[in-house]
Amino acid sequence: MSLTRFQEILVRALESVPYGEITSFKLIAEALGDPIA
Repeated sequence: MSLTRFQEILVRALESVPYGEITSFKLIAEALGDPIA
């Protein structure tokens, strides 16, 4: 499965935020149906 443009941005955001904020991004991603392992 290829990443959409939004997913690419989300992944970059995950890589650039402090660890404490990653959970929030993961919850958003899961809500969108694309959990990030």
